[in-house]
Amino acid sequence: MKHSDSITKIIPALLKAQLDIKNVIRQAENKHFGSKFADLTTILDAIKSPLNANGIVLLQPISSSPEGVTVETMLIHESGEWLSECMFMPVNTSNPHHFGSACSYTRRYSLQSFVALPSEDDDGNKAADTEQPSSDFPAPGPPRNMKASDFTRHCTAMATSTKQDQLQKAFTVAVMEARKIGDEGAVQSFIRKKDDLKAMIESANKAEIAEGANNEL
Repeated sequence: MKHSDSITKIIPALLKAQLDIKNVIRQAENKHFGSKFADLTTILDAIKSPLNANGIVLLQPISSSPEGVTVETMLIHESGEWLSECMFMPVNTSNPHHFGSACSYTRRYSLQSFVALPSEDDDGNKAADTEQPSSDFPAPGPPRNMKASDFTRHCTAMATSTKQDQLQKAFTVAVMEARKIGDEGAVQSFIRKKDDLKAMIESANKAEIAEGANNEL
């Protein structure tokens, strides 16, 4: 999670807001899986007033690329302190329906996570558990190995990432494509590669910070 240099004012304000936030009622229905969940409007109604009452503004700017949608959730305190985190969702952004659904889904889960709003709907988990197809994500065919060219392309995208959010985005795209065709071997390779690259990026960032500190002395 990203944050301002100081968070001494926003954290107590967020604590007070969370004490006022009530559990939401799951009324929206996932027609594909017969489950109920709290939709985006319900979640916003539950959290905006407590946040605003404690001097916290909520923003969720959206950006897109051919690979998918990224939603950044920001909590900005009246003092200028802030907290921020991004969530990426692979989706066909050329399809307006898919794009809109991905934006709503990503905004909803980002908000729930950011304010620790209890949720038992797990409509996303039910989709994974039952392995039923949805209109947005068709069921994969028989398991097959990923093409070598596609595997290399994903590995290259991950290896050229210089920031953790870039790495996570490339990793998510790779895993989604591998699981779509049932290649769990590729999935495990991507996981190992991501863990190795994550450690390398963290080390590089620490070295950069240390070098900057030495230069200031």
